[in-house]
Amino acid sequence: MKQNENVYFLHKTDDQSIEKDVFENGLLSWYGYSMHSTMWRIPNDNLTLEELDAQIKNYADNENTTVYCIKIPKKYLCHNIHSTSNSTSGRFDFPIPFWKDEVVGGSQVARFTPHLIMGSYNPKTGYKTNKNYSQTFDATGLKYANEQIDIVRASAADEIDMRLLDFMTRRSKKSFSELKSFDNSNGIICSKMEKYKNEFEAQK
Repeated sequence: MKQNENVYFLHKTDDQSIEKDVFENGLLSWYGYSMHSTMWRIPNDNLTLEELDAQIKNYADNENTTVYCIKIPKKYLCHNIHSTSNSTSGRFDFPIPFWKDEVVGGSQVARFTPHLIMGSYNPKTGYKTNKNYSQTFDATGLKYANEQIDIVRASAADEIDMRLLDFMTRRSKKSFSELKSFDNSNGIICSKMEKYKNEFEAQK
């Protein structure tokens, strides 16, 4: 996949003890399903690897800061808005959800999938790769980010777009187990992920 077909986000923390949990289970958010409340988007989508390296290192405040790099295909985020509708997702590439509901210390929180977290950087220890990183993963049971829904809501142009918006917003009202059962029975999320997997492999 070409470099400019992805969007990069960074999350930083001084708590180095969470690295194993982030790589294995994902990134916790106390701000619901808002990506921008939890991570910063690198504004340049045409980064070279050297430029990405510089952005990550500049984002670290001090030697105790760990920076996590998140890499997401634009297709998943509804960033590619087509001029005409297609039969399955209107003018948008079908979006993939990222967030899972979780209870921590008696509080309801959201957790961002570990599979889109490439790795981490710390000034003292350098880079670490997340072995669980994979652009195609099991997204059943997950919910959409506020930002994904906002893009579709702002740009929906026909009935197909509105059906997609309804599909996305309805998920926010259901539990993980309800969504997991729903997704396994209808196969929508799985079939779209399989489609993307084939596309990504063909681009290698």
